[in-house]
Amino acid sequence: MKQLLKYILNINIDSLKIAETKHSVITTLSSGLSVLIANFLGDNKLLGYISIVFCLLSVVISFFALSAKSIKKFKGNIPESKADLIYHKYIASLTIDEYTQSIIQNYGFPSEYQMDKFEFDLAKEILATAKRANRKYRLFNYSIALLGVGILLGILTMVL
Repeated sequence: MKQLLKYILNINIDSLKIAETKHSVITTLSSGLSVLIANFLGDNKLLGYISIVFCLLSVVISFFALSAKSIKKFKGNIPESKADLIYHKYIASLTIDEYTQSIIQNYGFPSEYQMDKFEFDLAKEILATAKRANRKYRLFNYSIALLGVGILLGILTMVL
């Protein structure tokens, strides 16, 4: 059981690292686009300023995501048929008891198996990491949407 939990924890830590890398890239792109648009402000300054605001909002959301530490219960409904005890989004939707019971049931452990303290602590760490990764990916989606709007408005500013 310990090896399985360590493996799942490593996968979730990798997901967390990927999410943080994506936010770093978005922050860099948004900042660069803001500077580029500011240099190309022509006759249509209002559209340029709006574009810069969207890019800066994208940066702010990415900074919030990079410092995302709070953990909240995921409210989504994921059907049991799509249960994936490794995927951070599914894990984030479970409580610690649901997760440990799912591990025992789905990975062939005897139903009377009792997790020791170390295994239980590993499961709690997996749950916490999955919830942080889930929040970072959700904030990444918001950030990328704002960057997309900023890019479109920036292109319009440069063309007009």
